[in-house]
Amino acid sequence: MPDSDVDVTLHSTPVHLGTFTTDASGAFTATVTIPADTAAGAHTIVLTGTSPNGQPATVDLALTVQDPTGTLPHTGGSPFPLAATGLLLIAVGTLTARTRRSRTVG
Repeated sequence: MPDSDVDVTLHSTPVHLGTFTTDASGAFTATVTIPADTAAGAHTIVLTGTSPNGQPATVDLALTVQDPTGTLPHTGGSPFPLAATGLLLIAVGTLTARTRRSRTVG
């Protein structure tokens, strides 16, 4: 219904996410935040408002909350082989420099 309120609630355990007002055409746009402590799994967002004929109206939207402790995808390679190669080259360079100094001094 135009210029009416819509309540937005997250269900399994109901959590009120906000109340929003429809525009002159009865539409609304909302941004809500799902609480961080929401359990992973299937949930429903329930929109409760008033239909154009003045009767109560409810719309259910399915939502799946992902496990927040999941790991990010692995991209790129490990830096350790490159770091080990660099350290090896530094060690070889240091030994070469010491060997040359020993030969020129003696």
